[in-house]
Amino acid sequence: MTFFEKDTIVAMKVIIIDDSLTIRLMAEAYMEDFGLEEEEIFSFEDANEALKFIKDTDKVEIIFTDMYMPKMDGFEFVEKLLAISKEYTSKLYIMSGEEDYAKYREMKILGATKFIKKPFTKERFGHTIRPVIAKIRKIELSLM
Repeated sequence: MTFFEKDTIVAMKVIIIDDSLTIRLMAEAYMEDFGLEEEEIFSFEDANEALKFIKDTDKVEIIFTDMYMPKMDGFEFVEKLLAISKEYTSKLYIMSGEEDYAKYREMKILGATKFIKKPFTKERFGHTIRPVIAKIRKIELSLM
């Protein structure tokens, strides 16, 4: 059971970028458990593909990205994403198991402000994301 009635839900777009299939599948499953539909979740192994999708789409509500990936790492992704629009700063979550807090400071300098420590549990992930989903849904429903 989700906390929104199905016929009143406004579609969202959530992007998940991680080179780990396990992390992508886990984040997708959690998002579905938190009330999103499968067609609202867009998952990418490659940050380049995700960036192209974001450029080509009209609206994205939440973006999760790993810090370290092979082709384009999270640092370069954040730089390129925020060059498209600074509005993504409030929609961006960096997922990382990084222990070196200097790397988090680097991300903050680039403009990232929200972090989810890996590995994460459903409860910890939900504690961060459920209120965000609820707020987005409430704002979007109030605009109808």
